[in-house]
Amino acid sequence: MTRYHPILVALHWIMAVMVIVSLFFGKVLLSTMSNADPQKLQALTGHMTVGLALGALLLLRLAVRFASAKPPRAETGSAFLDKVGIATHWFMYVLIALMVLSGLGTALSGGLFPVVFG
Repeated sequence: MTRYHPILVALHWIMAVMVIVSLFFGKVLLSTMSNADPQKLQALTGHMTVGLALGALLLLRLAVRFASAKPPRAETGSAFLDKVGIATHWFMYVLIALMVLSGLGTALSGGLFPVVFG
């Protein structure tokens, strides 16, 4: 085997786009909109929907990753850099999970689920 499973490749790129979209919604749109702006609810709905979908896709990606065969790891010629690459990959999973969990925590503590998904 020389490549990752096609589902993993697709999930990788879908999730990359979703992280960028979610950060855009949160930083550029939501943080600059007044709470009195009626369009903020639509932007918040999009942001929360993308975040929830991202969490679900992360779980699916991890399940497929552990259930499918993996190609041999790429080697840099440096054992240290190889370990840094592995650690960075897992760190990205942790960051995405923390991003989703912090959003869930904020939404739950602010009572946003009934307001947004009503």
